[in-house]
Amino acid sequence: MRFLNPEIVAAIVEDNEQHRDEWSKELKSRGVNPDSYLWERSSCAFPGVRRYAGSREIAVHHGHAKNDDASFEQALRLDDNDFPKQIWSFTFRRKQFSKSGPKGYALAHLADHKNYTNRFNLDFNVVDGCSQSNLFGLFTCPSNTVFIPTAMIKPTDFGELLRNLLTVMNPSRRPG
Repeated sequence: MRFLNPEIVAAIVEDNEQHRDEWSKELKSRGVNPDSYLWERSSCAFPGVRRYAGSREIAVHHGHAKNDDASFEQALRLDDNDFPKQIWSFTFRRKQFSKSGPKGYALAHLADHKNYTNRFNLDFNVVDGCSQSNLFGLFTCPSNTVFIPTAMIKPTDFGELLRNLLTVMNPSRRPG
């Protein structure tokens, strides 16, 4: 399994802290709640970009359906993991991601992003008023991603214990 160096995550957090006010104003002016991406000490690498969720958004993202209202809930743009993979690609290859990752590996999210059978309320201790959309920024957070052997992708999709183990192993999520 491959985690990003905690120093990379720390650099993203510091950059977000330096630009949070400016970026928050820009997101608000475009109708996006900045709290979904730029919470205090956020490691969201692409504020305003989120993973698509649900069959309609997947169809629109892949060009199989039109987006009649030209907007998505709390997002400037939808993504299919290309954005978080850019961080990995520049870190390890020093060039842009090209749709194929390391042979035998795939990117996995530690927090669930799917609308169907979503386990958000099971995986998080949520407070009143908190919903999955409050955490859209998790899906471009390097602290929420890991490259794992392809054979382990399906077990992380529905394996809370395995995802929790990966979370504990992730050096960028450890305090201090």
